[in-house]
Amino acid sequence: MLRSIQDFPLLQKIYSDYATVSGLHINLCKSNVLCVNTPDYLLNALHETGVNTPTTIKYLGIQLSTTLKDTINNTIHAVQSKSVRRRILATSTPTDMLHRSILLNKTLIPLYTHIFMSLPAFPDHIQQICTDIANFMWQKLNDGVFRNKSKLVAKK
Repeated sequence: MLRSIQDFPLLQKIYSDYATVSGLHINLCKSNVLCVNTPDYLLNALHETGVNTPTTIKYLGIQLSTTLKDTINNTIHAVQSKSVRRRILATSTPTDMLHRSILLNKTLIPLYTHIFMSLPAFPDHIQQICTDIANFMWQKLNDGVFRNKSKLVAKK
């Protein structure tokens, strides 16, 4: 953990020692540093030394951010855009309910399972996901607009 920019050469020495022992090298020019709860003066000092400090980094499908709330929101947003693309692909050709359920189990459910195993779930996100899944099953794409495929007889 860096407390001041004067600690940065020590961190570089630790990376150098790691490279010597392991044979793996870390290129700081190509590396990104995610600064969580870091004061602005330290972020500015890191920028001056040439270190890239983005606010979000994608790691194993999770959009890590500087706060937990931003991490959850960015990850859910990224998955929702993937689910919309997959829903368009699934509804653009005539598919029956069986094929939609197979697509749901093979494409969307693993995405959401990975997120909920990695991050805490909030009720508003769960409600949005349930709505997305219901829309995936009961809507079709006509002229670029999603329309109800059939009447939903029973609802929760």
